[in-house]
This record gives sequence, structure tokens and C-alpha cells, in this order.
Amino acid sequence: MLSLSYFFKGSWVVQLIVGTGLFLCSFFLEYQIILSFLTPSLLALFLTITLELGKVSAIVWHYYLNRLSSMEYPTSIRITSSIFRIGLMFLSLLCSQLYLSYHLDRPNLEKVKNSDLQVVKQNLKKKLDRLEIEFARERNLMLERQEKEIATEMQQWDKRIEKLESLLLLEMDNVVNGVFKGPRYRELERRLAKEKNNRQRVLENLHKRHIEELAKLNTLFDSKFQKTIEEARQQELKIEKKDYTADERANDPRIIAFLKVIEEVFNYSLLPLQFVFFFSFLLSGLMEAGIILAFSTITIALAPVFQVYHQEAVEKEALLARVSGEVNRDNVKYMAKINKIYNAGKQVVQKAEAYFNKRYEEEIKKNL
Repeated sequence: MLSLSYFFKGSWVVQLIVGTGLFLCSFFLEYQIILSFLTPSLLALFLTITLELGKVSAIVWHYYLNRLSSMEYPTSIRITSSIFRIGLMFLSLLCSQLYLSYHLDRPNLEKVKNSDLQVVKQNLKKKLDRLEIEFARERNLMLERQEKEIATEMQQWDKRIEKLESLLLLEMDNVVNGVFKGPRYRELERRLAKEKNNRQRVLENLHKRHIEELAKLNTLFDSKFQKTIEEARQQELKIEKKDYTADERANDPRIIAFLKVIEEVFNYSLLPLQFVFFFSFLLSGLMEAGIILAFSTITIALAPVFQVYHQEAVEKEALLARVSGEVNRDNVKYMAKINKIYNAGKQVVQKAEAYFNKRYEEEIKKNL
């Protein structure tokens, strides 16, 4: 019998430890979620403490008071208690689900996303560097071609001008009557001036065309640069919007390994988010069920003891109330009697005073 008593007491202690531990875990998870919605932190802490203590006390008192009759524990109070307990359980379950899902859902998401963004930036830098090299090469080739074109054009015009200048020098030796500027000289001089003007005009046009070619080249590569940058921006936006739900890099490797085993064994594929939901729901549900089970079984097991203590306390309070009532009634009766005696004595004194005053007045009248 002694060992059996120790067994039951030990079981109650273990259940109390389990319930308290699960209660503290549920309290922490609920506080973390409420804290993210409410400020200041003291308000969130006070609300969490109130709700969690209310949950435990509601469980304990419900299973204790449930033994009473409908007159002692009315149906309306039972329904209110059930709504309160179910609401608190659902709140705790939801908070646990939110907390666990937040920490289990794609824990490597930011790391993978930043890695992909870094790859995009590196590829962009490489493409821009290649475009820079290509632009410099094309520009250098164009400048070389333009320089050769100018040199060729200058060479052709220089030959023609040099020929005219040589003819003009020869004509200067042809002196007629002391005058060398004859019609032929003036014709050569006109042609030479015309050729120089033509050369200047051709070179100006050529220079203008070269500037236009360089501008077109700059515009072409500017558009290539802008297009490359825009493509990189689009890739970055795509990465920012991407949820990485099925990306193994973003999810926990243990979850990925487990899902692969499930798929190989049962030929059934499950997404990581689905596993996270079921796992979080299972863990949250077990926590809340453990709290209910621990405190409920302890209350049910100890309910007869609690009831005896409760009845004794009620009877004691009732007895104290009756005794106190009787004492109060006796005190009232006693005070009433004292007041009656006091009032009677007061009346006798008043009558005696009136009698002596009357006698005193009569004696004064006789003496007069």
C-alpha cells in the first residue's frame, strides 16, 4: 500500500511537472507572438500571463465544479467556461503555430536570396566589363579607320594641290612684258583656291560624318548598357518576388532529406511548406493537449480530496457565520436591554429632578 501511494503521488508530480513545462513553453510562444502585435512589452507580458493563468485555472475549476449539480454549477456558467477554455486553447494553438511556422518555414531564405542577388550583380559586372572592352575596341577600330580615311583623303587632295601649285610656280616663270599673272596664271590660281576650298569642305564633311559615327556607336553601346542593366534589375525583382517554396537551398536540409525518404518509400511527394504546417500543427496540438491532460487528470484525481476540503471550508465558514450571527444578535439584544434600562433610569432621574424642583419652588413661596 505504501509503494502504491508513492506511485500515485509520483505520477501526480510527474504530470504536474509535464503540465508546468508545457505551460511555460506555451506561455513563451504566446508571449513572443503577442509581443509582435502589441506594444509596450509590459502590456504584452501582462496580457499573456493573464490569459495563460486563466486557461489553467479554467481547466482546473471546470473539472472540479463539473462534479456539482446543475443547481450549484449552472448550465450557463458551464457553457461560458467551455467557450472561454476553447477560445484560449485555440489562441495558444494559433500562437504556437505562428511561431513554429515562422522559424521552420524556409530558414535559409534570406541567405539564398542574397546569394542569388549577388550572382546577378556579379554577372552584371562581368557583362558590363565585357561591354566596356567591346566598346573600347570598337571605338579604337573606328578611330583608326577614320584616321586612315582622313589620311587617304588628305593624301589625294595634297597630290592634286601640289600639282596645281607646281604648275602655278612654273607659270610664274612665264613673264610677258614684265607681267607673269596672265590668264593662265589666274586660271591656275582660281583652280588652286577651288581645290583648297573643296578639300576643306570635304574634310569638314568627313569630320562631321566621323562625329556622327562615334555618336551612333556611343548610342548603340549606351542602349546595350541600359538593356543589360534593365535585365539585371528584372532578374533582381524576380528574385525578390520569388518565394523559393520548392527550392532545396532555402529549406532545412533535414526536412528535404525526410521528404525525399517519404517520396522514395511511399511514392508520395510533399512540399516543404506542407510538412512545416503539419509538423507545427502536430507540435502545437500536442503541447495544448498535454496541458489539458496534465492539469485535468490531476484535478480529476484529487477532486474528492478537494471536495472534502471544500466542504469542510464551507461548513467552517457557515458555522463561523452562524456563530457570528448569534453573537451579533445577542449583542443587539444586550444593547437593547442596556438602552432600555438607561432610558428608564434617565426617566426616573428626570422625574426626580422635576419633583425636587417643584418642592423647592413651593418652599420658596411659603417663606415669602
